[in-house]
Amino acid sequence: MSEGLFVGRDRELSSLVSRSLSVGEAGGRIDLISGEPGIGKTALVSTMAQKLTEHGFSTHVAKCVEEIAPPYWPWIGIIRTLAVSINIARFSETAPDRVNYIAKLVPNLIPTAPSSESLASISLEMLEDSGKFYLHQAIYEFLGYASTERTFALILEDLHWADSGSCHLLEFLAREIENLPIHIVCT
Repeated sequence: MSEGLFVGRDRELSSLVSRSLSVGEAGGRIDLISGEPGIGKTALVSTMAQKLTEHGFSTHVAKCVEEIAPPYWPWIGIIRTLAVSINIARFSETAPDRVNYIAKLVPNLIPTAPSSESLASISLEMLEDSGKFYLHQAIYEFLGYASTERTFALILEDLHWADSGSCHLLEFLAREIENLPIHIVCT
């Protein structure tokens, strides 16, 4: 995230930072920051991320990309960055049935998963309703596992460009977020 001058959003910044810092006790939450292009949404979440880092908090950023990205692109980025900071092999042992769903999305991430498919070959079965549910449940469990190692915030930039699968996953997480010590902030 870029550094720059931050002016006029102290109240919003304070609210976002305190909401992130309280997710351990209060449960997870999702916030949406909306506004016209150039109004300062990215500056606000960038400054929030800096403040959270000062408090020993972890933040992970993913940007939605218009039209050209594969399904679940922002979540693929989040899974990849979170996987660096957790014991991915242990997660694979604790949720072996869920690993295959994540491995279809992020090939070669989990060494024990039997998948080395490319992103373009995500199966149609996965994208049907029951497959989506199990994929979303697997990602929910992955986020839950990652949050046991460290509380964190996820920042999804440019949500208006997200694919439908990414939006459905966010909806799924919104129903379950109170059970996770995670703050998701979308712009």
